[in-house]
Amino acid sequence: MSLSRAQLLASATALCNAFASQAPVDDILAHFSSTHAVSAREHGLPLLAPFLGRPFSGLRGGPSSVEAYFKLLQKYLRYEDMSFGEWIVDTEARKVSCKGKAKFVWTEGVGDGQSWDEQFAYFLDFDQDGKVTDYQVFADSGAAYLAWTGRLKEKQKFMPKSVDGAVALQETLASLADAALDIPPPTLNPSRWCTKRTRKVGVTGKYGVRYGASLRKQVKKMEITQHARYTCTFCGKDSVKRQAVGIWHCKSCKKVVAGGAWTVSTTAAATVRSTVRRLREITEA
Repeated sequence: MSLSRAQLLASATALCNAFASQAPVDDILAHFSSTHAVSAREHGLPLLAPFLGRPFSGLRGGPSSVEAYFKLLQKYLRYEDMSFGEWIVDTEARKVSCKGKAKFVWTEGVGDGQSWDEQFAYFLDFDQDGKVTDYQVFADSGAAYLAWTGRLKEKQKFMPKSVDGAVALQETLASLADAALDIPPPTLNPSRWCTKRTRKVGVTGKYGVRYGASLRKQVKKMEITQHARYTCTFCGKDSVKRQAVGIWHCKSCKKVVAGGAWTVSTTAAATVRSTVRRLREITEA
């Protein structure tokens, strides 16, 4: 027997009104079919709340029945000012969908008393007698999870309270980003700029690295400067210091550079490097 739109709408409205008035579970189950298999499912990850993501089938009896689902809702949730609207009725498939809204309050554990406003959707299937066979809910599972873990109230402090507030927040973040782009880079002292070298200054020969007599004093000066502080190429501050052999540490930004050494770009250092280069060219030739 086919049901008219008015009959399906009346059956759906009766169930929704019973739920909105927080009627006893037995009164809600009276709107479900007793001649067909029935099921209830609130979509979401099972980890987010005890009543989410689990298929509840069978009208009564057992922890996975429709009765158990509504008892879990009554255990963990209280709601206020629930209303329904935007009804869609399919007479051929005997399906009704609608949108609801309410204020929900968590009533168990560390999240006891934490509340949130929510919109949700119902999808209901009916048998030939106008009784519910399949009950599906799509709701805000994220808010339920935060309330369950006691973190919802903390997160709500940072939420804009209106659409205008959300737009204002986005504009503020955008202006801060633009301002950050306009900040000039830090001014570095050219006399303290440093460059990285990967080989020790000297001529590599048969017996290892040897220094010419004219280079020893300059090389010694460069080795001594390794114990001073130099400009960090990451943060631009004069806070780089030799921590160990081949290990350079910036006290400001905590960056660590491994390998090689650091020398100052002074005239003396440039003279040493150019002289060593010429000696190598002569040796290799």
